[in-house]
Amino acid sequence: MKRLRKIYLIIAVFFTVFSVIFSAPSYRIDSLDITAKIQEDGSVVIEEIALYNASEINGVLYNIDAKGYGKLQSLEVFYEKNGEFVSAVNDRGTASGMYTVSVSDELYKIKLYSPMRNEKDILASGMFFLEE
Repeated sequence: MKRLRKIYLIIAVFFTVFSVIFSAPSYRIDSLDITAKIQEDGSVVIEEIALYNASEINGVLYNIDAKGYGKLQSLEVFYEKNGEFVSAVNDRGTASGMYTVSVSDELYKIKLYSPMRNEKDILASGMFFLEE
């Protein structure tokens, strides 16, 4: 019986330690504001601003599904730094404020690198244009 208790204790400690070490990043989106303006030529200008509250993340992944809505013509990505919006740079790398875009079947996948540790920041703020 004592041996069985030891085994259960070892298993419990093992799972407790590894659940802390390998826990997933924790974040939530406190607000999401989306504004869409239809232009006279039929194109749409869309602005989205997301406020993230994170314990620890390296950045965000953001998808724009344009299938059936036209081609993405222009994209601007911003992030918040010291209370100001800063234009992110479209480049591969791990410096804060860099982003990449990949496209597959009219799904635009944006990866913005902007590490956060126990803070609230606006990430994935962007403007894009859809045009047929």
